[in-house]
Amino acid sequence: MRVNICAQKDSCCYKKGSESLKASRERFPELEISESGCLGICKTVVAEIDGKLYSELTADSLAKLINEKLKG
Repeated sequence: MRVNICAQKDSCCYKKGSESLKASRERFPELEISESGCLGICKTVVAEIDGKLYSELTADSLAKLINEKLKG
């Protein structure tokens, strides 16, 4: 599974995205979780998981989503 989290420096999502990026990497060290540039949806935590965009996330809801995807 590949996860990209929008955390572009100097963007509106940087603070929330950076927090979610750190939390996700700590919770799922076995996954490839990367910082991405803008994913086109602003002011929310936005993640791309296996090519599909998810928005209006929190660190906790992102972790729940990743867990659901891992369980298949």
